[in-house]
Amino acid sequence: MNRRLHTFAPLLTAALLTAVVPQTALADSTEPVVNWKMEFTDAAHPVTEPVVGADGTVYLGTSQNGPDVTEISAIKDGSLEWTYPTTAKHPLLVPSKVSSGLVLAGVDDQVLELNEKGQVVWTVNESPSQVRNLMEGADGTVYVSTYSGLQILKADGTVSGSLSYAPFHGEPTSWSVQDDGSVSLLFSGTNPTGETSYAHVGRDGNVLSQATVPMPENSSPVLDPNGLILNPHYQGQEVWVDLLNPDGSTVWSTKIDGAAGTVRAPKFDQAGHVVVVSGSMYQGGVLATYLEAKTGRITSSFSTIGVVLDTNFGFSPEDGTLYLPFNNAKSAIRGVHAIGADGKEKWFYPNGTSYPGAGSHGALAISGGQLLIFLQDVRPLTVVVNGKPVSFPDAQPFVNVDQRTLVPLRFVAEQLGAHLEWHEDTQSVDIDNAGLRIHLAIGASEATVNGERVTFDTSAVIRDDRTFVPLRFLAETMGLVVKWNEAANQVVLEAPAK
Repeated sequence: MNRRLHTFAPLLTAALLTAVVPQTALADSTEPVVNWKMEFTDAAHPVTEPVVGADGTVYLGTSQNGPDVTEISAIKDGSLEWTYPTTAKHPLLVPSKVSSGLVLAGVDDQVLELNEKGQVVWTVNESPSQVRNLMEGADGTVYVSTYSGLQILKADGTVSGSLSYAPFHGEPTSWSVQDDGSVSLLFSGTNPTGETSYAHVGRDGNVLSQATVPMPENSSPVLDPNGLILNPHYQGQEVWVDLLNPDGSTVWSTKIDGAAGTVRAPKFDQAGHVVVVSGSMYQGGVLATYLEAKTGRITSSFSTIGVVLDTNFGFSPEDGTLYLPFNNAKSAIRGVHAIGADGKEKWFYPNGTSYPGAGSHGALAISGGQLLIFLQDVRPLTVVVNGKPVSFPDAQPFVNVDQRTLVPLRFVAEQLGAHLEWHEDTQSVDIDNAGLRIHLAIGASEATVNGERVTFDTSAVIRDDRTFVPLRFLAETMGLVVKWNEAANQVVLEAPAK
């Protein structure tokens, strides 16, 4: 006789998405919590990368027909808040950090500030130059980069300064706003000699200092938040990352793993890390390396087993989480990986995901006609046995990719009173509980209970050199009642009522 038992899964509310990650994904990944989702139709669909504001509002360009943007849309908690019509193919959208609910928009040759109702607060015409980049300072100052120059606006939209790019023979390839409102500009390869120029500009548009910075070949320099120059470059087939002062002197230099010619623009988090993504975008794997920004010391790294779909990836500067769109051609897995600053996988969401983004409220992505907002459930998973909370001093229980709760094997002995016998040669365990004998093997989706074969929908695993077993299967087999406390993120085990 072959009977099937359902292992434990937390109950999910209607607001959450319940996708199941294929077993061929990383075995220790958990699913993200989807806080909300919004369906799009063919008549109105997203065509730009979404960005999220401090209040959780999502802004993106949408289209009524064709690939061109026809309006800017603001979405909150899965509902459309407002739309603003535009003819711009690729509007630049920057949610305000200073005033919640406001968004800056670069629309062709104009800069707009829109309020929480989608109404125009102010407009500045940059004609005849198109807006190429937007940035907001800590005090609400707005920095606008066009083809021809830099314009600095006060928070009310009035002009406080400007700078022509003519002396630098082109637009800046990187820029960084400092705490005092000044801005650092880097012009890499724009002048006739191919040299890199650096300029430090005050909020009135006057140049405070400038320099020509010597660079090795195959360089891709960017400015860090402090106005220093971070330069990933290649020496033969080796990948190096240098931190330079504006005069070109070296602060530190670190060799990292990766393939020459494949480093993407570095990102910076608020904890003082820089993350460099390298590796092939079309074959092999992709490596994310985290370094200390002050010293260049490598703190962690993460390698995928497949292909990042394109050069776009999301990054949350608040906690250093990296969101990588992913396509594993060998197993047909598509989706997005979330990697923490410790180099460990937080979760994997399987779907045809593109346009990854991130903000203080989590990750977001457009996938299959849906806009998804992911919020990782950071509440600890707890277990209560007969009214007493269980302490896990080292190995912690977790929810696996099947949305099933797994607990350390020693829990079965210490809390459920069973005798264990581990077989290293077969990677299996015999569990004896008052004459009830259970045989369970790592990676198998079936067990034997008193000689009778039983199948279930997850398996025991070894994680961080510890054996984890499916909780509900074992608890119910031993005659316990299993309950789930959604509010407390808690598994409750009780002896059956007599």
